[in-house]
Amino acid sequence: GPMPVALTAPPTPPALLHPRGVWFFNWVIPILGGLVVLLAVIDTVRRRRLTWGFLFLTNSMLVYWMETVGDWGQQLIYSPTFAQHHLLDWLPLKTPNDPLFMPFAYACYWTVHAWIVLKIGQFLVNRYGWS
Repeated sequence: GPMPVALTAPPTPPALLHPRGVWFFNWVIPILGGLVVLLAVIDTVRRRRLTWGFLFLTNSMLVYWMETVGDWGQQLIYSPTFAQHHLLDWLPLKTPNDPLFMPFAYACYWTVHAWIVLKIGQFLVNRYGWS
């Protein structure tokens, strides 16, 4: 007859059990992300309107949870060594360990990249008179 299939948990890679640079993810990324948030809020308050940067930052931080669903194959498990949050308990499909650094990583990564691209675009408009 058919061979029985063993229902054992897949082996966890050592890099997930003992990731390098945990301090960077637990401390540096939340601090840098917090700084990006602070600068965007200050800019919005100073201008007394919702700025492009603030709206982009808000969008970036609000969609970070899609990392769990969108990249489920590679992000199915995060190391429990990372500082955790429990904001995604409402999701039917989520990682067992939701790292605290993720929304801050999105704030840093997407907002800073978008700001740089915007500045390059403004430079090209001013330099070459592009519309």
